[in-house]
Amino acid sequence: MKNISSQIQNEEDCLFCKIIRNEEPTDRVYENDDFVVIKNKYPDAPVHLLIFPKKHYVKHDTLRGKNTHIWEGFYKTVSEVVEKLDLWDKYQLLVNAPGMGHFHHEHMHLISGKDVLVK
Repeated sequence: MKNISSQIQNEEDCLFCKIIRNEEPTDRVYENDDFVVIKNKYPDAPVHLLIFPKKHYVKHDTLRGKNTHIWEGFYKTVSEVVEKLDLWDKYQLLVNAPGMGHFHHEHMHLISGKDVLVK
């Protein structure tokens, strides 16, 4: 297993944590006590949202079985957003592996409005 601990941002440098602290501008779509939902700055579909917890959980850890309790909160938040935006008919969730993206703060993509969402 690759050791990426030196590559993981700390909370102070994490873009998502800065968004949570209102230190970075963003287009917030939804927020509850534990999660924030924003529009992706570089969307791959007409609706491309990023969902992330307000607490800094490292993707490298959560995808290896730590902090599994957060997944219930993710899916609860997804349900709330899908209801709010009336996306029940067609949406897709995507969770990238730790090496696939730029952000180590655990997050999920909600994508909608495209015939073939992810190949």
